Amino acid sequence: MTSTPRVSFSSSAKGLHRVISLSFDDMDSICAEELSRLLLLGTEMVVVDVRDEDFSGGHLPGAIHVPSQEFAEKAAAVALQVAEHSICVIHCMKSSVRGPACYRVLQSELKKLESEGGSSCKLFLLKGGFETWVSKWGSDPERETFIEGYDPQVWGS
Repeated sequence: MTSTPRVSFSSSAKGLHRVISLSFDDMDSICAEELSRLLLLGTEMVVVDVRDEDFSGGHLPGAIHVPSQEFAEKAAAVALQVAEHSICVIHCMKSSVRGPACYRVLQSELKKLESEGGSSCKLFLLKGGFETWVSKWGSDPERETFIEGYDPQVWGS
């Protein structure tokens, strides 16, 4: 399968902006509810957060932060690190551009390791990214279970 680009336009006070969204049918994804369940069950897994300056304000518990701008040069090392786990979830803020791009790079590196007998890690993209995660858990009384370093000033709550 291939990604299908969809182009739409949005307007703001500064004018008309083109918005490109991609369909990532060829990527395995996981929704916030399923990831929450896996975390509560103590499933052996790792999360890779590829947000850049938008990383501030919180992250998933134990997430490895590798900014998307640095991901390509660090991908082989990241693959070695996540290969020790059975599941890896990768995301950015919305999982619509940076997350999927880094997913593809990491997937390639993991396939290389797998061909050498060194990894059976299953890779997933978090649907809706960290923005969806925060909308689910940001105001929940159990948020500390699901968001480390939560800063309500960043999220407006």
